[in-house]
Amino acid sequence: MKEQKVTITDTRISYQDDDSKIVMDVVSKELMEFYSNIVTQNGGKILDVGFGLGYSANAIYNKVGNYHCIESNPQIFNEAQKWAEGKDNVHLYFGNWVDVIPTLDVKFDGIFMDTYDAPCLLYTSDAADDGLGVDLGGRRIIKK
Repeated sequence: MKEQKVTITDTRISYQDDDSKIVMDVVSKELMEFYSNIVTQNGGKILDVGFGLGYSANAIYNKVGNYHCIESNPQIFNEAQKWAEGKDNVHLYFGNWVDVIPTLDVKFDGIFMDTYDAPCLLYTSDAADDGLGVDLGGRRIIKK
């Protein structure tokens, strides 16, 4: 997905060379919002791996007032930058999450990972209740 050229509309992201390969579609909006509610249940700092159409970005930001996102596709990253304009406490990182995470000096209270062609994973921690963060571990993992 990193090097893949995509077509982005208000309701869909698909491969430019094969529009039957849908990266994200508006039908995912409610599901992304549902997952975002789970990952933000303890508040704190949330990491979103994969920006997509920004559905989870909106839900996460509106619930906890901050947003951290790793996006590997340059076109989608550009859309994330547009979304972030004028918002406080938004941190966007470009690259593959495997490479970016070790460079971050941030502890997250929740991690939402919904990348194209990979299972969705949510990591939450009760540590947020104590004001503590977690790196990549979590006490609850939910797979799509």
